[in-house]
Amino acid sequence: ACDALIVVSDKDSNVLLASNRQRDIMETPDHLYRPGTNLGDAIRHRYRQGMYGFEKDEETTVRERLANPLKGGVVQYTRTSPSGRSVQHIFTPISGGRIVGFHRDITILKRQEEQIAQERALLQ
Repeated sequence: ACDALIVVSDKDSNVLLASNRQRDIMETPDHLYRPGTNLGDAIRHRYRQGMYGFEKDEETTVRERLANPLKGGVVQYTRTSPSGRSVQHIFTPISGGRIVGFHRDITILKRQEEQIAQERALLQ
């Protein structure tokens, strides 16, 4: 199985299609990614779980996170959740204002990179 979640949303951030890995990859309940739901609800859930920190208020965080992929071009970043899961996020715009979000669990890869860095430091 691929440790990835794929979400297609419309120009208003409504889910059109989502693979069935939201609970595993995004640590978010399945119902927040059903077709017709707005991605703002999933962002609010993750905000309340501490995923984005609390430097900004909830609605500012939701507004900024929804706007980020709409700026044009591919947007890519990695975020580590409070539980320690590292997820790579890639947002790609497609026709009609839609966006494909690809979210991949890279926790094992990140741990391996850290281990290699520690071993290199010991060798120097």
